[in-house]
Amino acid sequence: MKIINIHGYSLSSGFGNKSYLGYLNNKSLKNVGIVEITTNKNINGYGETYSGVYAGELIKPIIDFLKINIVNHKLENIKDIEKINDNILSKPFISRNGIIPSIYSAVNVALYDALSQYREVPLFKLLNKKSNEKVRLYASNGSSTFSPKEINKDISNILDLGFNSYKMRIGFQKWTQDLKRVEEARSILENKNLMLDAIMGTIHPSWDYITANKKIKQIIKFKPTWIEEPLMPNDYKGYEKLNKKYPIAGGEALNNLLDFKIYKQFNCVEYIQPDVTNVGGYDILKNIINIFNNKKIAIHVWGSRIAFLSNLHFCFANNVKFLEYPMMHLNIDKEITKENLKIIDDFIYPPNEPGLGVYISKSIKQKYKIKKMSNYQI
Repeated sequence: MKIINIHGYSLSSGFGNKSYLGYLNNKSLKNVGIVEITTNKNINGYGETYSGVYAGELIKPIIDFLKINIVNHKLENIKDIEKINDNILSKPFISRNGIIPSIYSAVNVALYDALSQYREVPLFKLLNKKSNEKVRLYASNGSSTFSPKEINKDISNILDLGFNSYKMRIGFQKWTQDLKRVEEARSILENKNLMLDAIMGTIHPSWDYITANKKIKQIIKFKPTWIEEPLMPNDYKGYEKLNKKYPIAGGEALNNLLDFKIYKQFNCVEYIQPDVTNVGGYDILKNIINIFNNKKIAIHVWGSRIAFLSNLHFCFANNVKFLEYPMMHLNIDKEITKENLKIIDDFIYPPNEPGLGVYISKSIKQKYKIKKMSNYQI
């Protein structure tokens, strides 16, 4: 099989709940950055890059720039993918961190998607023949704009669906209101898992160590499973100090192996949260979790269904503690994926079909064509 073309593009999709921070002033749309590979065997591979959320217009030109390193390469085994990885991720200065490896994440996933279909095996079995029988999920919602009453309703909904683990966002409203929101969450959840995401990699200005420490002291009584991103992602020293006292999670904003190694060196987190759509793809993500072989791996997902499926296959192939399950489903999701996965309580079970189960038609591309001023912004 040979790669005959590659396209990068972004689509804009609406979603059910319009109250999420960052989507209030961008037409209530979420952008999805897509890479699509076509082959001479009439097989298409798809991948998603998290960069599409923030800079949808940059996906096409960067893929056009990388095209020469991808088109006309054969794609018959994993070594072929590794050669393409080396061609792109060894470019000095521009390929070790930032937007290029983030966008290349989608290329790498698309290559594995196409190869999985060509070999007629589930994608996770390409990654590891010894796969897991199930993966534990946590329901991720709890918009930072929700009131205590809305948090109550949100948790009631996820409990009705059978989930036993729930994540909510804090840090945007007045702190007295956030405390009420967290208290309400703990009351409804009782002894089930409560994860708190302070989203300080998003909010500006973010908390410093003194502020974060003071606030966490007040919420730790609610026994959160973790406190996520209580500081800017590059505040290694602050994370080191907080993680000595509290269960800290983070890593979704990192896509440089050096940053992950620093997180390991400084013991920044109890739970590390990489995302295959941002770190450079499956092969880099495997290197990252190997660095944290004695840490709890909680894989991040906050993209479309493509992002979820991409990370899901990695989790079936590797030992992880949790996989994030976004409750913010995009309108486009059901139109581009055909899988029907089995979820029982907190656990999801593996698909039997090859590939990710994604197809994006010309009509879908036109229907969800990227809209101006629809990138995530606060």
